[in-house]
Amino acid sequence: MTTNVKLDENEQLLTLTPASIKGELQAFPSARAIQPQSARIWEKGRQSLLFLSCVVIPLLLSVIYNFVIASERFTSTASFIVRENQSSNGLLSLVASNGISRSDDNSYAIVEYMQSRDAISWLNSDGLLERVFNAGGVDVFSKFPSFFSGRTKEDLFQHFQSYVDVEFKQVTGVTTISVQAFNPADAKALADKLLQGAESLVNLLNERIRADSIRSASSMVEEATADLQAVQKQLTDFRNDEGILDPGAEATISNKVLTGTMGEISKVNAQLSVLLATTPNSPAIRQLQGKRDALEKQLSRQRDALAGGNDSLAKKIEAYEQVSLQRKLAEKRLLSAVASLAAAKQDFEGKRIYVARVVEPNLPDRFSHPRGFLNVFLTLAIGFAIFWIVRSMMRLLLEEV
Repeated sequence: MTTNVKLDENEQLLTLTPASIKGELQAFPSARAIQPQSARIWEKGRQSLLFLSCVVIPLLLSVIYNFVIASERFTSTASFIVRENQSSNGLLSLVASNGISRSDDNSYAIVEYMQSRDAISWLNSDGLLERVFNAGGVDVFSKFPSFFSGRTKEDLFQHFQSYVDVEFKQVTGVTTISVQAFNPADAKALADKLLQGAESLVNLLNERIRADSIRSASSMVEEATADLQAVQKQLTDFRNDEGILDPGAEATISNKVLTGTMGEISKVNAQLSVLLATTPNSPAIRQLQGKRDALEKQLSRQRDALAGGNDSLAKKIEAYEQVSLQRKLAEKRLLSAVASLAAAKQDFEGKRIYVARVVEPNLPDRFSHPRGFLNVFLTLAIGFAIFWIVRSMMRLLLEEV
């Protein structure tokens, strides 16, 4: 538009007239368009470097390792189940049900053993494990000992964990082991020796159970025997101190003597009664009276000896019966302990745990690792994911700046 100004004497007028414009409107340039050429080159270079480090280089390394460096690994698989023989021996076998059942507790123990340092020591007891991992043709990352895997026993334990897998299925009770090696024969040998180690462990558990049960029962027998010997010594000391072999027999004899004395007194009294009634002045009366008095004194002494004070036969019988009762109890405890020992030995013979092989270690005819194409694909997918995440984060940071 243009502006024309006209001056007058009295007033000033402002007149607006439209102006014609020729040409086309152009869009305002974006921030990216107005960036310097060097900045755009730097951004492309940064993205290329990021793609190279996150995707290309890991992909190349994965291809080189899986198809050039990595040694072929063969997997030997075996399965077993831990069973417990619950059969009963002796008279109990007539009424008890015999059978074999699985033992999950011992299965867990064997699983722990196969993944333990003891299992590594067993596998390498004759140098088998080191020969397998130090054989010719094994790549530098899988070889032991080496710079990457280490050289100590702990390093060997950690290194072998990647080559063995133990799985226990609680539903079926079956334990499956998978062992990897660099040729089929070594894989089968390792799996078979690992099974032998599990069987040795079960045998050791059986021996420990047997030793513990027999040791406990034997200890009870020894204690009962010692108690019986102590009681028997008390009984012998009592007999020596009192001079009585069997107080019961002594009491029987004393009772017979007492009864006989009482009978004699009765006879003398009867004779006295007859003489006093028929011949009161007979000199035999005084003789019979003296005999009766002597018999009555003897009867009194016999009664005192039998059931009198602390030195009477009744007191001795009481002490003897206490010691005799202790001996009977000790004998019963000894018999019970001997029966428990026999039962412990018998139960062990009828109840044992053992490893039943379900599948023997196989001899693989083709390698199972490395899974080259799968590993390369996973490397590529992970690399793209990392690249996308890092690039997005960098853009957000630059926008904030």
